[in-house]
Amino acid sequence: MANIPNWIKKRIVMGDCWEWSGSILPNGYGRIDRGKKYDTKLAHRLVYEALVGELDGSLVIDHICGNRLCVNPKHLEQVSQKENVYRAKTSIGYKNGHKTHCKNGHEFIESNTYVRKDRKNRRECKICRRNATLRFVYE
Repeated sequence: MANIPNWIKKRIVMGDCWEWSGSILPNGYGRIDRGKKYDTKLAHRLVYEALVGELDGSLVIDHICGNRLCVNPKHLEQVSQKENVYRAKTSIGYKNGHKTHCKNGHEFIESNTYVRKDRKNRRECKICRRNATLRFVYE
């Protein structure tokens, strides 16, 4: 932690997760104000840069531990925004991506699953698609 200024170190509570005890944004992330108006940095990003290295501008930091206040670089990973959302257990993407059956109870297996390319790879049940088409044609 030699690369981190002392005033930042004082705001980190060490444990398995290094919890930020300084200023916190309404969304639950730690914040560092650098003294100038509109010069706010996210604590986990600043600590990651200091201890791991430069951040890729096209990637975001995922808290593997799920704790938004954690600044432990071992708990942080650079990933795409899509991957970050998919990993978040509270996101719709995570919930839908981990479903094993469609809303009518048909199992999502390769032979019964259609992946829509026009809708961000959304999965659909082939049985339900076929039934919907038949209802449309014959009703």
